[in-house]
Amino acid sequence: MAWLVPSTLKIGDIRPHSEGRVVQALIDGLSQDWVVMPKVPITVNGQNAEIDVVIASPHKGVFFIEVKGGPVRIKDGQWYAYLDTPQEHKVKNPIEQLINAKHQLVKRLQQQNKNLHDLYIRDLVVLPDVGSVPAVGLGPGIPPETIFTRLELEDPERSISRIVQEHPPIPVERFKAFIHALCPTVELTHEGGNFHQTEIG
Repeated sequence: MAWLVPSTLKIGDIRPHSEGRVVQALIDGLSQDWVVMPKVPITVNGQNAEIDVVIASPHKGVFFIEVKGGPVRIKDGQWYAYLDTPQEHKVKNPIEQLINAKHQLVKRLQQQNKNLHDLYIRDLVVLPDVGSVPAVGLGPGIPPETIFTRLELEDPERSISRIVQEHPPIPVERFKAFIHALCPTVELTHEGGNFHQTEIG
């Protein structure tokens, strides 16, 4: 079972529900080598972005995940989804969302004198209510190896192992520093803030 950060987060409170179901599947299906961080917000120069889920392992790397729940339709490159509602809505291309959020995160971490070098970051689109996708993927920016459907979520550890290339493990302190940058622990007092490393286990 993977580590949930923050550990006090109630998965049932995550909205939309499809993201909560993906988080639960990742927690249950990944080993304790993994950290699962839902709803990672990013603000840079007044511009807001969010990564639905970040999962990280010192041996497998980091995945930025965008979740699209319910039936999904793509017409002339435009995505449509239901988003926990009975009505279909236009939605952003998930890879474009991830690229934007990743660029914002890089800027934010650079402001903190941190970088994402050698963390082996990959993008992943998760469609938890879809059984399969075309063998060629979902357009030039979303090849099949960047897509998880309901079937891949049944055994996410195995599914990830099929697409991860061999690489040296991320040093422990560097890995923890990345987790801490995304989910910091801070105690604020009248004397100022004390920063503490997030404990992963």
